[in-house]
Amino acid sequence: MNHEELIKVIEEEKVPVSGTMYALYKDRVVYCPYCMTREAFTGDENQIILKEYSGLAENLLELHLFDTEREYRMVFRRGRKPVSKVIDDSCMEEAGVSKYIEQIITLDMNHTGKTGLVNMVNYITYDEDDLLHIENYRLMEVR
Repeated sequence: MNHEELIKVIEEEKVPVSGTMYALYKDRVVYCPYCMTREAFTGDENQIILKEYSGLAENLLELHLFDTEREYRMVFRRGRKPVSKVIDDSCMEEAGVSKYIEQIITLDMNHTGKTGLVNMVNYITYDEDDLLHIENYRLMEVR
């Protein structure tokens, strides 16, 4: 999938217009703020404009675009079409699903020593033997 095809797929989904990007590549990890277009750019020097980020699709394994409300996730599988999904609290509409949020400390990718926070939202159920099952999860920005 090339850059233009990836951007087209992203635009067709309910992707947050701006938020945080966590992208896993074969050769690197990118974790930074993003926005879709130049019009949404806030002036943050660390923010990536997705439509202008030429390295977005090359060697991409997983893409997570998230804000405080939802996450867009795309996973690339060898020899098959990528799988994408929008995850939000509508996962809880199923009977018996609860939400559990845990904060994770993140490190600055530029190795400046700064730390940040990201929430991990787990959608959980319990079976008849009281065993916990994580039905789904999403990343959530902490502002």
